[in-house]
Amino acid sequence: MAGRIVVYSRSGTTARLAEDLAGRLGCEISRIDPGRYGWPVLGYMRAGRDSLREYRPAITVTPPVQGADWLVIGSPIWTSYLSTPLRSLVDQRADLPPILGVFTTSGGVDEQKNVPLQIDGIGAAGAIPPWLSLTTKTHGTEAGEDKIAAFVAQLQSQIASIPPGG
Repeated sequence: MAGRIVVYSRSGTTARLAEDLAGRLGCEISRIDPGRYGWPVLGYMRAGRDSLREYRPAITVTPPVQGADWLVIGSPIWTSYLSTPLRSLVDQRADLPPILGVFTTSGGVDEQKNVPLQIDGIGAAGAIPPWLSLTTKTHGTEAGEDKIAAFVAQLQSQIASIPPGG
């Protein structure tokens, strides 16, 4: 059964977590490219503005996710919300394999109060998928490792329950 991690990462923090999760789950990574947040300071400012305005950029996902049996999606948090590139992906969920889990990263403060509303109903069969939230202060710590291990265990349980070919 082939799964895939789909991630957007502007600075590389979320991409590093995606690589860790992909290694533990034995799956490949697809990267989201919105083509608009590359400039260091200007890109950061544009990302914040777009997030507050709920702008959805056009995205490309490489490699494409067609053919995967399930997805786990990851995003940094911008202004208390999932990044706009990941929101664009979630808007396409009717055309995607089932989303089994969501992981997010944020700066030093866990300001993710709006994420539960954004992931409500995007999981397999309209469920709320498991959610891993790490800050830069917890990623790489024992507490962070415990959260990652629990998240992976939840995902592995879901993966094991997917019928072959389904």
